[in-house]
Amino acid sequence: MGDKGRGIPSRCRCGEDVVLRTSKTIKNPGRLFYACRYGEENGRGHLFKWTDETMVEEMEDIIPKIDELERASLTLQKGTVHILHKKVITDKKLNPENYISSWYLTSRWRNEYSAYIDAVRGCNFWRKSGETELVLPPKPEGRKRIPKRIKERNESPQKKKSKGKEKELKLSRKKRIIHCGICGGEGHNTRKCQFFGPAPYRRPKKVTESATVGSSSQPTQSQVID
Repeated sequence: MGDKGRGIPSRCRCGEDVVLRTSKTIKNPGRLFYACRYGEENGRGHLFKWTDETMVEEMEDIIPKIDELERASLTLQKGTVHILHKKVITDKKLNPENYISSWYLTSRWRNEYSAYIDAVRGCNFWRKSGETELVLPPKPEGRKRIPKRIKERNESPQKKKSKGKEKELKLSRKKRIIHCGICGGEGHNTRKCQFFGPAPYRRPKKVTESATVGSSSQPTQSQVID
């Protein structure tokens, strides 16, 4: 906090920290202000300052400090390129202020602090244009484009042709003839079968030689000798 209570405050008069709050009154809706953490807005002995007023006071206090720094830099002759240049300027009785860089002048410093950050109200106080929030891109018309197949590394050029021949040899599902598991008839399955009697006798499947050899190699319980 500056001298005589000017500028942005850091602590209240009671010694507590200062909090940034938003006004909800009809006169100043959404206006920001500094206040004590435990005190009321206009309580006796507590701090209450608007943020926009504090920013103006802060700028008014900075400008004289910048002028003091500029005078100090001129007295020390800072900003000149070399000592030889200083000697030439003094011998020719020229004004050394004309040869100082613009970065050491007050005019440039004031331009840097001219556009300060101001408090902005919430989104509820923004002007509404009436337009839609999001404008979606137009949908592409016509048939969906099929992407090209990504070839594998070291792929043979005959691979695609061989796959095409295999597809031609495969039968479609329409040409297949289904058979029923109960009556053995064609054109339907067990769910749509009209035969309610017992299932017809079927011969058991033949056991392969590998299965018989595997079963004979393992000893049965009767062959185990205690």
